[in-house]
Amino acid sequence: MHTLIVSPTRDHPTTLALGTQLESLQCGPVQCIDFEQAAVTIRSTSPEIIVVVLEGLPSDQVIASVRRLRAAESGHLLATGPATDAKLILKIMQAGAEVFLDQSELTKELRSALYRIRVRQTNPDEPGRLLAVLSTAGGCGGTSIALNLAVGIARDRGHCNLIDLNLGKADLAPLLDLKPQYTLVDLCRNDQRLDRSLYEKLLAPHSSGVALLAAPQQLSDHSEMTSETIARAIDLACESFADVVVDLEDSVHDEQVHVLRKATRIFLVNRLDFTLIRHTRRMLDQFDRADIPRNRIEIVVNQYREDEMLPLAEAEEVLKLKLTHLVPYDAKTLGTSSNEGIPAAMSAKDTEVVQCILKLVGLDTPRPPLPSALTRLRSGLSTGFSAIRGYGSRIRERTHKLTPMRNLQHNQPIVGEAQNV
Repeated sequence: MHTLIVSPTRDHPTTLALGTQLESLQCGPVQCIDFEQAAVTIRSTSPEIIVVVLEGLPSDQVIASVRRLRAAESGHLLATGPATDAKLILKIMQAGAEVFLDQSELTKELRSALYRIRVRQTNPDEPGRLLAVLSTAGGCGGTSIALNLAVGIARDRGHCNLIDLNLGKADLAPLLDLKPQYTLVDLCRNDQRLDRSLYEKLLAPHSSGVALLAAPQQLSDHSEMTSETIARAIDLACESFADVVVDLEDSVHDEQVHVLRKATRIFLVNRLDFTLIRHTRRMLDQFDRADIPRNRIEIVVNQYREDEMLPLAEAEEVLKLKLTHLVPYDAKTLGTSSNEGIPAAMSAKDTEVVQCILKLVGLDTPRPPLPSALTRLRSGLSTGFSAIRGYGSRIRERTHKLTPMRNLQHNQPIVGEAQNV
């Protein structure tokens, strides 16, 4: 892989940092040139990645420079600079930059961008894995499951796209303690220019590696969103990311049904409650009518408490399914996570509730197998014999202290003991 850095000066701090990081990420050989030499060098060397350092240039020169470089190169074009002017960043993307990297977060954003590029190069025609999470009713905890699934995937694989289509709640941004510059409504407002590059720019990055497409916080913005544009954005997400997690609101509206039909796996989240099991049964019937394959649908029993809920066997009889995904009730862990804005998959990843969520996609930490019955019996017997031996030793020790100090062999008083007359 040949990488080119285009910068106003070779000793620019961002340029030096870029060179070091690109070499550490095995993107070499890395060559640095100024803007005057860029077009000629690009045509003669055909680099696979070009990173343009924009700090210190006037905004009109920035746009013109990106446009010229895009015209000279068909490879991956990345731009980096201060992320202080959202409108300028959008113009840079429209001029041809594939990704804009905030130079204050350069290490994290560069790593994420290169990860996505390598995913596309490895599987150029294979869409990403799309995981849909849908609650059968409010309060089932589907949003929490979607959030922690995305964070777990991102921490394991470097990146994950999380999409908030639970439009009535729009909880994912607050739960990640993010204040996104753009939301779904901005995506719909720019539907004529929507492509993969613009889609990626509308995402809000999180320190875990999650890239969030947030739902609008204002309910009044919903009137500007269209099902067609959202469906197109889902398709772009699957082209851009190896893993996409979508938190759904329902199974009725067109954009929600589009996700369900396209999803690799559908996690239907419920609780063992009579009315919710009834809702689940109705939704499964609806999926059948919508031609959504049953083998993609997996029931997740959330907030599971065996002693306070409908018996598992009765729920399985109603649903005609074996319920194997059980996520335990843990209000403390998830409540603390919600209040602090730190996903439980980051702050409490070893807890049982998080491990059960990650197990849905095979990311749980394997626990050592329980010892066999024979091993436990041997261990118990050994422990018992040890206890008996210890008990016998203590008895002998105490008996020794109580025994009169006599020479037991000859039954004679020991030296120094008064003799009886």
